[in-house]
Amino acid sequence: MNLKYLLLGFPALLIIALIMLSACLMSVNKTANKSILAFSEMVRNRDFSNLNLTIYYMSPYILTRQPVSEADLVNGKYGDKITIPGHLLEEYIDLMDQIINIELIPVKQKSHLNARLYYVFETSKNRKVFSASMWGKDNSIFINGLEIEENDIFYEIVFPFLPEDAVKEFIIYLNKKP
Repeated sequence: MNLKYLLLGFPALLIIALIMLSACLMSVNKTANKSILAFSEMVRNRDFSNLNLTIYYMSPYILTRQPVSEADLVNGKYGDKITIPGHLLEEYIDLMDQIINIELIPVKQKSHLNARLYYVFETSKNRKVFSASMWGKDNSIFINGLEIEENDIFYEIVFPFLPEDAVKEFIIYLNKKP
């Protein structure tokens, strides 16, 4: 009798778990979309007064025991940090226009992040409106948590703010990847 309940209960429990997981993923995507819309609106309105760009980065050639997370970079466990105030971003409006107008193509096969470059556009109230993390498999990029196919514009937006030696390392690394 207990086996009968177990055989009936397990599939029901599995279905409930899948429904809950789907609802959570939909919620994450809606939050990411709202943030991207807020960022897009700021760029279209040329309103950079409440916007900052923070870049966290480390050499792609540093070996680590495990993949590096965004939190590892943010907490200073690895790499360096640069913060750029909004008034300095105005000069790069063309790049930001490209970012908000680009088609984000989700990857076919998801992978895990090994962060070497992570940047965040935040409002003055520390509200994250756009973030990009590099890399997953085949140089995929994570935009607000969504893994997409690589696109050079996501590098070009931060290269002007990075030290020259860091930019050279990233370019060499990217050109050697298959």
